[in-house]
Amino acid sequence: MKIGIPKEIKEEEYRVAAVPDNVKRFCEHGHDVLVEFGAGEGSGFSDGDYKTAGAKVTYFGEVWQSDLIMKVKEPQKSEYGHLRTGQILYTFLHLAAFPDLLEVLREARVAAIDYATIQNSDGSLPILAPMSKIAGRLAIQKGMQYLEKMNGNGRGVLINYEGSDLTTVVIIGGGNAGESATELALRLNARVYLIETNPARRQYLRRRFDACELYPKIFWCLDYNRKTIPHLVSKADILVGAVLLKEAGTPKVVTEEMIKKMKKDAVVVDISIDEGGCFETSRPTSHRDPVFVKHGVIHYCVTNMPGIVAKTSTAALTSASFPFALEIADKGIVGALRDNEALLKGVNVYGGEIVHQRLADVFQKECFGVF
Repeated sequence: MKIGIPKEIKEEEYRVAAVPDNVKRFCEHGHDVLVEFGAGEGSGFSDGDYKTAGAKVTYFGEVWQSDLIMKVKEPQKSEYGHLRTGQILYTFLHLAAFPDLLEVLREARVAAIDYATIQNSDGSLPILAPMSKIAGRLAIQKGMQYLEKMNGNGRGVLINYEGSDLTTVVIIGGGNAGESATELALRLNARVYLIETNPARRQYLRRRFDACELYPKIFWCLDYNRKTIPHLVSKADILVGAVLLKEAGTPKVVTEEMIKKMKKDAVVVDISIDEGGCFETSRPTSHRDPVFVKHGVIHYCVTNMPGIVAKTSTAALTSASFPFALEIADKGIVGALRDNEALLKGVNVYGGEIVHQRLADVFQKECFGVF
């Protein structure tokens, strides 16, 4: 199979979909790999590294003629015209937030696989999980940064400064991102409220953080309810949205009225923005222009948060994504999907139709089967 690795063109996206060691494995299995000039530079890999591994390093147009296109982020509008019938697209897609791209993929009859919906039999999301953990840590890091007084905004607060009041961090969603954010916030001695709807997950999180001597006893893990959310949001110095629902689009769990009642110059970080965001006041931002202020609250809503820690996130991403890619290359798309149920769940569009139930529900469309 001919495998193409384009250079990411989403603003301030420095990750790459395959590292030289991945390329070497592809070549050992008899596949041809085309890598766009400069594709790995942001993650610390030179064109020479890819050539040594066996790839052909070439131009944008030739890379996009490949059978399997491996990317990190969804195709940008300038790339839409290079999608073609029979092509396999393997990347983060988040199509619920990109209806125009969904229609392009359907019309081009591309087999589109979303990293984020590949799902193991136990419900875990093997490729999304490491990126969520990184985003969770970044949420606290960025929240701390924007609490600083900059350009007249920011509360001027340093987490855990001796003699000061504890900084209050409220995290909505106790999945991988929420757990990771909680861990870092507690290590920084913040007062943390974590809201999670799943009873078993709450029990696990309480066991983990309450029983560990590394963390101070300023952690509460609570169920979601309509009274708890407004009260905690109003207390937050940093509010993190880490909501992920596998069955439906991301709900708006924090209303604009709640945001209006927050402390002036508090910071909200919406990790869920890739799926449309979980705060009513959220709108997508970029690493180049990451924040905006609404109702006196600083909003950080960057859609590709792990992109700025490219060396770390590329290593984590490719470790999880490569085995599926190799199976697709070795068996072809049909054989790989028949043999791997987790990969089958990752297919969003196939043969011009929506084949993922959640996506179909979001757009109120019929869901078809791959086979």
